[in-house]
Amino acid sequence: MAKWCYLKGEGEEATRVHPMQVWQTPFYSEEFADKQPPRNGFYGRIGNADLVRGISEILHVAKEIEGSQVSIARYEQLSQQPKSLLDLYYWFNDEHCLGIGPLLKEIAQTSELVLDEYEKVESIRQQSAKSMQEAINRQKSLLSLTLPDSWTDIQQFVDSLNSLNTHHGHLISLREFRYMDLTQLNKMETEITEAQQRVSQATAQFLASDKALQPFKTQLTTFEQQIEKAQNSAQLDVPMNEMAQMSEDLDMLSNLMASLTFEDVTQQTQIIDAISQIYAQLNQSRARLQQKRKSQSSVETVAQFGAQFRLFSQGITNALSLATDPERCEEQLSRLLVQLEELESQFSQHDEFLDDILSKREELLETFEAHKQSLLDDRQRRSQSLLTAANRLLENLQRRTTRLQSQDELNAFFASDPLALKTREIIEKLREINDNVKADDIDARLKSSRDQAIRILRDKTDIFEEGGNVIKLGPRHRFSVNTQELDLTILPKEDKLWLYLTGTDFQEPIDHPELETLRPYWNATLSSESETVYRAEYLAYSIIYAASKRQDGLTLEILKEALSVPEKLEKLVRDFATPRYKEGYEKGIHDHDAIAILKKLLPVGESADLLRYNPTARAIAAIFWEKVQTNEYPALWPERARTAVNIQQLFHNDDALIDLQAEIEADIRLFLTDNPIKCGSYVPIQAAEYLSFALARTPIELVYSKYAKELVVALQNRLEAAHMWIDFNRSQQNLASRYAQRWALIQNWLQGLCSQADYAHLTPYIPGAIAIIMLDKIASARYSEVDLYFKVNGLLGEHPTIENQTLSLSLDDYFSRMRGQRKTFIPAFNHYLTLRQKIVLEERQRLKLDEFKAKPLSSFVRNKLINDVYLPIIGDNMAKQIGALGEGKRTDLMGLLLMISPPGYGKTTLMEYVADRLGLIFMKINGPALGHNVLSLDPEQAPNATAKQELEKLNLALEMGNNVMLYVDDIQHTHPEFLQKFISLCDGTRRIEGVWKGKTRTYDMRGKKFCVVMAGNPYTESGELFKIPDMLANRADIYNLGEVLGGMDDAFALSYIENSLTSNSVLAPLALRDLNDLYLFVDKAMGKSVSTNSLSYPYSDAEINEIVMVLKHLITLRDVILKVNQQYIASAAQSDKYRTEPAFRLQGSYRNMNKLSEKVSAVMNEKEIERLLDDHYLGEAQLLTTGAEENLLKLAEIRGTLTEQDAIRWQQIKKDFMRNKALGGDNADIGDRVVSQLANLVESVQSLR
Repeated sequence: MAKWCYLKGEGEEATRVHPMQVWQTPFYSEEFADKQPPRNGFYGRIGNADLVRGISEILHVAKEIEGSQVSIARYEQLSQQPKSLLDLYYWFNDEHCLGIGPLLKEIAQTSELVLDEYEKVESIRQQSAKSMQEAINRQKSLLSLTLPDSWTDIQQFVDSLNSLNTHHGHLISLREFRYMDLTQLNKMETEITEAQQRVSQATAQFLASDKALQPFKTQLTTFEQQIEKAQNSAQLDVPMNEMAQMSEDLDMLSNLMASLTFEDVTQQTQIIDAISQIYAQLNQSRARLQQKRKSQSSVETVAQFGAQFRLFSQGITNALSLATDPERCEEQLSRLLVQLEELESQFSQHDEFLDDILSKREELLETFEAHKQSLLDDRQRRSQSLLTAANRLLENLQRRTTRLQSQDELNAFFASDPLALKTREIIEKLREINDNVKADDIDARLKSSRDQAIRILRDKTDIFEEGGNVIKLGPRHRFSVNTQELDLTILPKEDKLWLYLTGTDFQEPIDHPELETLRPYWNATLSSESETVYRAEYLAYSIIYAASKRQDGLTLEILKEALSVPEKLEKLVRDFATPRYKEGYEKGIHDHDAIAILKKLLPVGESADLLRYNPTARAIAAIFWEKVQTNEYPALWPERARTAVNIQQLFHNDDALIDLQAEIEADIRLFLTDNPIKCGSYVPIQAAEYLSFALARTPIELVYSKYAKELVVALQNRLEAAHMWIDFNRSQQNLASRYAQRWALIQNWLQGLCSQADYAHLTPYIPGAIAIIMLDKIASARYSEVDLYFKVNGLLGEHPTIENQTLSLSLDDYFSRMRGQRKTFIPAFNHYLTLRQKIVLEERQRLKLDEFKAKPLSSFVRNKLINDVYLPIIGDNMAKQIGALGEGKRTDLMGLLLMISPPGYGKTTLMEYVADRLGLIFMKINGPALGHNVLSLDPEQAPNATAKQELEKLNLALEMGNNVMLYVDDIQHTHPEFLQKFISLCDGTRRIEGVWKGKTRTYDMRGKKFCVVMAGNPYTESGELFKIPDMLANRADIYNLGEVLGGMDDAFALSYIENSLTSNSVLAPLALRDLNDLYLFVDKAMGKSVSTNSLSYPYSDAEINEIVMVLKHLITLRDVILKVNQQYIASAAQSDKYRTEPAFRLQGSYRNMNKLSEKVSAVMNEKEIERLLDDHYLGEAQLLTTGAEENLLKLAEIRGTLTEQDAIRWQQIKKDFMRNKALGGDNADIGDRVVSQLANLVESVQSLR
């Protein structure tokens, strides 16, 4: 063994004698070491040298960890060195090293995580340093340009102040940056403040000069010239923006003037007056520019007590123009109140000014409050309109995405389709008006739509066939898919209107008196077309009417000019028809036919003049005018008519003509009331129009058609030939004062004449002939020889009035029908549509149809367990209930799907998904809302409103009959007698007794697409075991989603991970990608060898590591939750009398997994994961009605974390449980307890034998 001699000097002087110490060392010579016997122990096999070097390396790592230096190199060394040590000293992993190996691994992992975090911090430091350097450079540039002595333009001063203030604000913002050099910032702020003061003083001096504000005046002159020269609003954008900038510059001067000190008060006042004048001129220019948008006066009332008050008043107007939203309104109000406070303190000694200041303050507050309220109202209206538009866009978007066929199409749709872009634009607009609640809601719904579209697309690839019309549920069954949206419609049937639900058998007659009055419009589909009017006819008439009224940019002159140029006429008709899409004009069809009609109609109409009016109306007008023309007021009508027509032609104003026609119409109606001549309700209106135009002629002309003349001549010839003409004249003249009887007499003779085949075509002109005879104007009447009949050939449309592509028309009949269409049919039809829509909305709200549409959760993942297990067993059951496609379809439909499991296993989510993919109506009946007191399906016998509503939904489902999934949820909360009502529905008879609108009905579901699904928990809300009626259970396929089916252990365990993807931010993207990626990551997390080249998405190494770390933690959690689930199921299946320990009520469901998943991150360690489990189940146990302690102890036993003290307590609880059970339980009375004790005593004695 070696020794060490240590010499030590004493004092500072040299000496030959020194104290010496001899120390024994642990070192030996090589010869001595070689002579020692070999050591075969763990440390002996390693060797002293490696041990010393290994311990030294570990000490070095420990010192590095304790070091205070922070750098990337240090943490890189800490992450790499432990790995190197593990490679060099493999024996660190041996148990004799007391866990040094795992500790080194943890040090390496933690160092890598810290290194990642350090890189983030370093990135922030670099960004802060970059921002600081940019600010320094910017400040140097500003200060180098701040040379007020050389400036000759006020704009230079203003620009400098704006730049300095902006930069000062930027410096203040930099204080919010992390790791910012605050000392440097303070120094820079001091420099900027000094520069601001220098420029402010120089500005005051410059403003005192004569030409200081000259650039503003020149700019105002330029504004006036630009406004005067501007031809449209686009040309006003430039001066408008420049005015806003000039306003900000003047505000800067106004704010600056309050703080500047002038030796000469008169000079100060002159400057303020000059600025005030510029303000006034600027407001005048802005008012002229904005015109109608600005109704306020261009200049505020000039203050009575000084230039500053005038300046402040100008500032109010300017602030209102800048306050374009409520936030800016508050900002401007605060700024003005501060200025007013300064003004008040400045003039506080002058009492005569205080009243004006107080009045101005009240005016200011009232003005801004009203302005703010107006802005808030506008914002709310705009927000609501944007929300309504977004809702429509999202509905259309969801329908459009279902037709996409590939991932690329889907991505392209959401990236570039106008619907998606417009929705995002609405989101931004909502954020601009600070309505973030609605914006977030729409944004979430848009994202949900995209996620749902991805899932639908994946389903199309995996389980849909034939373009989405067929779905596969398992390998054996294929089902047809209903693609009809559930909605209400009204259709006539059996002489009544009926309410239908699309895709179902629901139909219900509508008893509505007002609808009965509108019966003629039940079968009409368009306002422009009826049984007697072809829509192209009405299009042509609408163009003529618009031209006559000078509407839609049309005049009769333009129409006549276009008639001679085919291209112009085609464009005119096409442009006119395009915006009237509600009238059902098809391009290339009805515009073509309308052009053909116009080409025939306009020439005939121009030559026919007033013959375009109905013959009956013209006849009534002629007879009426003959009777009243000498009366006092009617005698003035011709002059008034000429004046009204002149006004119309000169000024294009119809008011005078309309007033005259209304007056004439009223008198005609009185005439017809006194003389009840049979005619249509529209006749007085047309008669008044016709008479007003006839009276406007000089001389007055009441024209008759050649067809009326032909009738009169024919009647006269026939009667003279029969020697009856004289008697006829005598008879009708004897009734001269009785117009109605005289009309009827002559009409009967003419109708007799027209019953002859030769004159049948003249029947419509009988009224004209009657007027000629009654007025005795056979010889003196003015007759028009214009042929009113014409045909339009080559039509493309279809209508009952069109034969062989030819439409036969007469001018007067055409205009009569068109006026009737416009004034009678269209208003009544629109009223019918409005009333019908109102009824549909009321019924939709009453039936609450939106609640019955299946809406799968956005978090739903069609995982391997669902694909391989659940969909096949659901498909087997659906094949029994609704029948599958193909030759093997069953005709004996029956059965029930009964799913049981503890809460949180996705029973409802799964069935809602299946209903959505099948296109079934998802009628969910809430068991807890029904409760144990509901025994019947009659809503009137329900104990409360919620139970009644659920029963009404159930009966509505039965009433629908077809395409329905009746889903009764949480049946453990209902009464078994209620469930017995479904027994006959679930057997071969498929019948059930229901109640609809107070009447009992027997519903027969045989052969219909109607399925029944029930779901429940093995426990009731009181914790007792729930029992399903035997006869119902016998008809059901029963599956427990919480149990592991044979051979599906791995899929069931994996489903916990799959269903929790969307709850974890790291794993959420995997839910929308190929699930094979997830399976590869799971294998990697479980330690299997996996090639990342097989991944479908280009993940970075950092992403892969993060995902794998999270999955490792989730697998740890999953294993515990799976054990909890198995214990819960086993406990639920056990009878109370065979229990040896308290029932276990803690659950291990998907819901528990999701709650834990959302809290997991990659940087967590094993202790943190264990603590997460502890906290979660502690909270769950506290929510149990009873037994929190024993459930937590049992959980610890399952997890293997039971301490010695907890084990003793758990054994005591089980012992007490068995003793209590032996005594009859907690609810046993004294007698039962005595009997139980005696039985136990006898059993103990017998065991001693």
